[in-house]
Amino acid sequence: MLASKTPSFWFGFLRIVVGFSWLINGLDKILDPSYDAASLRPMLETWSANGQGVLGAFVGSSLLPHVEVVGFVLKAAEVLIGLALITGILGRLAAFCGFIIIAGAWAFKDAFNTMPGYAGADFILMMTMLFLTFGPAASVWRMDRVLARNRPVRTEVIVAPPPAAAPPVAPPPPVPPVGTPV
Repeated sequence: MLASKTPSFWFGFLRIVVGFSWLINGLDKILDPSYDAASLRPMLETWSANGQGVLGAFVGSSLLPHVEVVGFVLKAAEVLIGLALITGILGRLAAFCGFIIIAGAWAFKDAFNTMPGYAGADFILMMTMLFLTFGPAASVWRMDRVLARNRPVRTEVIVAPPPAAAPPVAPPPPVPPVGTPV
């Protein structure tokens, strides 16, 4: 029985709460028609200008020209990560994808070079997603476990053929007694 005093209860609770956070952020971005132009483009332009060599070049050459596609993928990913964490279906994969998104944002913000970067919300969420990826939270209240329980089990038995008989071994030639001429 899963009681509120067991660690598994709280791990599952953490996964679901973080999933709702991802879902609400994704839906907020979907419902905001000016998200791509008003929020994402200026953020990418800042990252491109302040980027450290390769990161700045990547954002400027790959992400900025395709800001609409980046916005769509980001919105869809946040909603799917949220739904997967809430339901527990592919929870570890969703947590890892969330970790990649947050780690990228944390790196692009250059937060690793400042002490507050390690105490901010992005870092805390990044560590939480890492914990949800490798911790026991993915095994609590999972819909895929419930769905797997209701799936019919195959009962056919596959019988292996008997092993082939080994060829007969010829007896060794008789050994002549000692002292007899050959």
